[in-house]
Amino acid sequence: AGGDMWQQLGRTLPSREDRELPLMWTDAELEELQDPELAASVQAGAAQAAKSFTDFAAAWDQGPALLDALSQPSAEDFVWALSLVKSRAIGDQLGDEFVAMMVPYAWMANHTFTPACSAAVSADGAAFQVDVFQPTKVPPGAELTVSYGDTRINQVLMENYGFSVEMNPNDFFALDGDLAQLELDKSKFEKVARGILAPKNQEGYMEGITASLPF
Repeated sequence: AGGDMWQQLGRTLPSREDRELPLMWTDAELEELQDPELAASVQAGAAQAAKSFTDFAAAWDQGPALLDALSQPSAEDFVWALSLVKSRAIGDQLGDEFVAMMVPYAWMANHTFTPACSAAVSADGAAFQVDVFQPTKVPPGAELTVSYGDTRINQVLMENYGFSVEMNPNDFFALDGDLAQLELDKSKFEKVARGILAPKNQEGYMEGITASLPF
């Protein structure tokens, strides 16, 4: 029965050909993101992965005789496995150490900034548990979501998990110079920002933007 469980779990994982994370993308594909900073970070991660594979291959060659009966994974297999761990491992404190864990089924929970539950090590460190915040408000068959990080910007989400969140409240854009010194018409700025940053029904979001303007 245990073997069947692991086989079923294995079928839920993306194949190497899916290349779901930017870590497995080509430079041309990274350019399509139109985010040079993200592309540079991914390329640095790919270089580190290549170095790790070199160390892994050397250790494999010097490993126990048990490994002789197995085929050594290729560099592509190594990066694929690394991407699976990178996108699915759950980090938490275990005693005095922060550890990354691959928890069956829990790794299938999708991200939202308004999660239905949390997934973490219990307070006594004896078990891994999923706590539903308001069980009575979760209808049967509804998806149980978790947060991958309440303050994560889309660049981090894309690099680590391969997706971005529309209207991510943590995203920002930088303006060169001192905004307070710019002669801007606030009404025109509101009109442009309303069209670019927020749907018309999100008045509260726009109020937060315009209230922070220095004019």
